Amino acid sequence: MVKKIKLSCGFTVKIDTDDFNDYRLLKKLAKLKKAPEEEQIELTVEVFNKILGEEQSEALEEYLADDKGRVSIDKLEEAVSEAVEKANNAKNH
Repeated sequence: MVKKIKLSCGFTVKIDTDDFNDYRLLKKLAKLKKAPEEEQIELTVEVFNKILGEEQSEALEEYLADDKGRVSIDKLEEAVSEAVEKANNAKNH
């Protein structure tokens, strides 16, 4: 089920909550937790793209970019975490 979620940063995402029941996503998350630091960035990008889709991931990056075009990793992680949390809450209600 696709949920439309407004994030505290002002960006709106659509998340398919059925993706949370995807074994491949679970494997990526497990691998991310165990991965050496040099592999974590690539896996994090894969997880973000799986949850949001490439198009929304890129749109969120652009939205969060500062005036010099930099995207804060902390803000991006916070936004994706918030989206997942709100999608899970919406799924359970």
